[in-house]
Amino acid sequence: MDRPILLLLDGDVTAAMAAESRLSVALLPALAQHLAVSVEALLGLTNGTSKRGPTPKFQRHLEQLGRLPRARQRFVLDMLETVLQQASR
Repeated sequence: MDRPILLLLDGDVTAAMAAESRLSVALLPALAQHLAVSVEALLGLTNGTSKRGPTPKFQRHLEQLGRLPRARQRFVLDMLETVLQQASR
């Protein structure tokens, strides 16, 4: 049985060889940019009627995060998780 192969940027081909494999959410911005679609469109969260205009600041930050080296992405995500945990207390 052949499995579909998903080619990604930054040499992550081996991490995404099988359709069942899980991809890091940090890869979504880079993949969306490469495919010229929004992260929301990749996740199936848009209905195609979104308003046009400037990219939201949060989405720009996600796209920048996707371009960072993996170690820096993990550092930023760890910081974000810490802040969110503190905020939920």
